[in-house]
Amino acid sequence: YYLHLGKDATRFDVIKYLKDQNVEAAPYIPPSYFFNNYEPLISGETTQPLGGISNKRTILCNEHGYFAEYQSDRYGLNNPDGVWDEKELDLIVIGDSFAQGACVRNKDSFVGLIRAKYQKTANLGYSSAGTVSELAALREFSKGKKAKAVILFYFEGNDFEDVRNEAQNPTMSKYLTDNEFTQNLIFKQKEVDAFLSRVSDFQYSREMLRKMQGLDRYNDKQRKFLEKTLVADIGMPIRIIRGILNRILLHDLTTVLRRAAEVKYPHLVGQKPVIITGLPLDYKQVLKVIQQAFNRIQDKACDLDAKVFLFVIPHNGIEKTRHNLPETEMVLDLARKAGFSVVNPTKQLLSLHAPQPLYNGHFSEFGNKMMAEIVLEHIQHETLSTAPGLCQKE
Repeated sequence: YYLHLGKDATRFDVIKYLKDQNVEAAPYIPPSYFFNNYEPLISGETTQPLGGISNKRTILCNEHGYFAEYQSDRYGLNNPDGVWDEKELDLIVIGDSFAQGACVRNKDSFVGLIRAKYQKTANLGYSSAGTVSELAALREFSKGKKAKAVILFYFEGNDFEDVRNEAQNPTMSKYLTDNEFTQNLIFKQKEVDAFLSRVSDFQYSREMLRKMQGLDRYNDKQRKFLEKTLVADIGMPIRIIRGILNRILLHDLTTVLRRAAEVKYPHLVGQKPVIITGLPLDYKQVLKVIQQAFNRIQDKACDLDAKVFLFVIPHNGIEKTRHNLPETEMVLDLARKAGFSVVNPTKQLLSLHAPQPLYNGHFSEFGNKMMAEIVLEHIQHETLSTAPGLCQKE
């Protein structure tokens, strides 16, 4: 788990170490990275990725003294790839980084523990996803499938704000307004991989260079490192690199990065910008978007012949405040109106008199174990079928 890299190592240090061992690896790249910046053009079409790079050793995060990682599946998600060969799934999980598995070993994540009981579980969770992204992932990656249940994990710590950003993105908003809208991502993974690989290379090089910022001048060894990094990982011609390095100080490295991006990654500089129209959504407008997303999720669940469960993940200050956030109960009311089976385990988690903290940023290993037990307890005691009347066709 790369402990030898030191306590201050980043996931890019891990990737560099693995590169040196001739092992391919990539960071996770949250879809939200693009929402309010620019819209990726993939094969000439505006496309918002909803997963990562496929079939790749993916480095997550370090909150427990080791780096969590997983081998991504054919869609860049955290699953055994064979689950996609199943026509009938047990469970489909949607959620954010908690569902993705941050920041624990796969076997210790609550989805991993649930999968031990329900092996045909497809996990669509990804970092920074809000309810609109979760709807989008469900529609994109569950095509042609049936499932017993869809399990939505609502993290009250930031999902409300995530929805605010998602709803104003032109592509993501189409999932709300058009029940048939799809980007057909399962047929574009090769192109998505190529695009995200360029983004990953740029992020890696930027991070390696950032480590040298703060110095006024660089010595010969540092200069050679800069030249090698910019040539190998960004592809800038050496004559341009040397011209830049002769003129700038290290604290001006943003100039180098900008010029480097213009050479090899025009997608990251000259890409179609996201046009945000109107003011940021207010409180009531966000609730309306969540209601729309819940209704669309229920529509998709009907196609899957699946029951929908919503489990609250309490904010990570809950052990001190002992209370959910004010908007949470309103969100849960909307989920009930959409026909979801709603479970708020906050009181149950707080009553455990836990010998360990539930959180260390994300869930601790203990927090993951407790969440998995709560989920399994509830879904085992309910009939995994859609509620009567919810899926009647007019």
